Amino acid sequence: MGATALALATSIGALVAAPTAATATPAPGGEAVLAAEPGAFPPELILLTAGKGMVLKDRRNREPISWRHPDGRKTPLDCGGGVAALGDEIACTSASDLKIRNFDTGAAESVPARANLTWTNAMSPTQVLAYEKDANSRYVLHLLGRANEPRKDVPVTGAGPMGSFAVLASDARGALLEYWNTAEEGGHGHRYLDYATATLRELPRPSGVDSAYNKASLGSKWIAMVQFDDAVMVSRTDPSVTRTLSLPGPDRVMPVGDWLIADTTRGWDDSVSAYPVDGGTPRPLLGKLDGPLLLGPDGGAYGLSTTIGSGRWGVHGISTDAQGTLRVQEALALTPRPSDRKSIAFAQGDLSALHLDQT
Repeated sequence: MGATALALATSIGALVAAPTAATATPAPGGEAVLAAEPGAFPPELILLTAGKGMVLKDRRNREPISWRHPDGRKTPLDCGGGVAALGDEIACTSASDLKIRNFDTGAAESVPARANLTWTNAMSPTQVLAYEKDANSRYVLHLLGRANEPRKDVPVTGAGPMGSFAVLASDARGALLEYWNTAEEGGHGHRYLDYATATLRELPRPSGVDSAYNKASLGSKWIAMVQFDDAVMVSRTDPSVTRTLSLPGPDRVMPVGDWLIADTTRGWDDSVSAYPVDGGTPRPLLGKLDGPLLLGPDGGAYGLSTTIGSGRWGVHGISTDAQGTLRVQEALALTPRPSDRKSIAFAQGDLSALHLDQT
């Protein structure tokens, strides 16, 4: 049976003729199945955590949230609420006791619940971050010791009150927080929590503006604070050391080594590039990015993306080697999303269909 497909180039609205991948062989009974060709649309997945394996969520909830490893292992996460993660160590924050499981090695431990304390989505190799409310309904943070940490409850000190807060990102050494207060108590801002000292540190605000930066992102060496087309890079080890960069309206950013990775999407002109912290010419790295950039335990940035010149989607990691040179590697291959087919028609022995794609 002959087969012809019509492909729709959605970016310009044109129709062109394209052959299907293969002619189907009729099955017994005269039936045949024509599988849809791989499409260029991103998979309907959301990247939640990055380690040796990745935690992915189906946008349509057709399957459970799962940890997926490049070797083919796929393990569902039985989490009804939030997820705390440090690489492949993952725990469900909706549970009373925080049960931490390393999905790569199989090791497991449990941190007992404490009265009036609630888990956040951040933890280190030795502690987990929790919070409570004080008598004035302000949030107070605690670092609770894991099995290998003798200090079982360390109150976090420094900075001012927090009427509400969110953990934006964390790694083995600390966490980046966004907080909201009344104007009289400091308004909206960002703080960095250093696990080693259990201390919160206030981060800069835009010059001449009584509000927080639009975006903030945690890297292994730098914290990026972005306001429109300007980024201020703050050293994690010495907050007095800063750098200023200009870049065209980034949607998502993440420091990697001495580079700032930025998604500077402009309409259909997708571009993910690396900007040197000390200035210089940006370097294109990825073609398209769907969803967030996540900090991995190796200090790299991970995202659901395509490489330059390719329409194939996967989870790619951006990292640096010992000399600071950037590397882009596929961290997890993904099954391509099938193209959409509409308006099936059969005439004069040929089957045709409207083939919708992003190419």
